[in-house]
Amino acid sequence: MTEPSIVRDLPDRVANVLTYLINPLILPPVIVTLAAAHTGASKGALWWIALSSGLLYFLIPVGVLLYLMAQSKIQSLQIRARERRLLPLVIGFGLALTAIPVIELGSGASREIVGWITGCFAVNILILLLITRGWKISLHVAGVASLTAFLWWVASHVSAGETAGLRLTISGALATFILTPLMMWSRLRTGAHTITQVIAGAAFGAIVPLAELYILQALKLFPS
Repeated sequence: MTEPSIVRDLPDRVANVLTYLINPLILPPVIVTLAAAHTGASKGALWWIALSSGLLYFLIPVGVLLYLMAQSKIQSLQIRARERRLLPLVIGFGLALTAIPVIELGSGASREIVGWITGCFAVNILILLLITRGWKISLHVAGVASLTAFLWWVASHVSAGETAGLRLTISGALATFILTPLMMWSRLRTGAHTITQVIAGAAFGAIVPLAELYILQALKLFPS
């Protein structure tokens, strides 16, 4: 027979697992690699994009967070204290700026779409940094919602390469109907955010990337 305490604790454990598995740091490499694949990027270009974006958006930031934990600057990778999020966001912004030319360097025919998407990442981190200076917004939810926005927009507005198929549409649907609600529930269940902070994160991730992409399209700077 299952102990009652285990049953009660199960949702909390699931919420914590989701928080760490669907980390906002892993989403930019997924977005930019899928977008490049959508346009028919070569295998060599995809490897470069995946590895360089994984290094600059995920591995180095995680290393920084682990260092800050070792120095007792933060208590966990979730960084629940708003004021403790500022330094990691500043570092993340610097890495995002660095990522723009580095990822473009080996992206081949996908250079244009890769460049503008990585530019959007840098702008969005800066906006989130400015918001975080005065208020705590859910970065996890914002990240997952932006995954939805980027994938749906690229799938519907950018011509696909021969091998693209339905990967972006399927990924966007998964993010929209499963990952975003799960992350919102997770952040509420773990007590990391209030309902207002979670909704704000979802609104930011869903609206800001779309606004940026439509502006780029209106200026005829984004590939069609």
